[in-house]
Amino acid sequence: MDHPVVSTEARADRSGRQCGIATPRSEVADFRVQRAADLLWEISALSDRAVRWLRANYQPVSPLGADVIRTDLIGANRFMRNAQTQGYRTEYVGPHSVNLF
Repeated sequence: MDHPVVSTEARADRSGRQCGIATPRSEVADFRVQRAADLLWEISALSDRAVRWLRANYQPVSPLGADVIRTDLIGANRFMRNAQTQGYRTEYVGPHSVNLF
């Protein structure tokens, strides 16, 4: 399975300096998945269409608001698979790069 990496701009590290890691523009992604804590992953809706889908499918379990949910790694993988099946694009923020699925 081929998962292209879309790289269009440099990513800044936490101090605000450019760290040279390529990242896709978030306008093309519907969701962003990134690690929030040791065993916790955060999924954010980036598009209006994604917010509506997130509210319809995950809102009852999301105390963080309509556009963000937190889950474990298995839940994040399941979410990404479900979103991709429905035609949504997901931006995964990894430790060394950002990938667009």
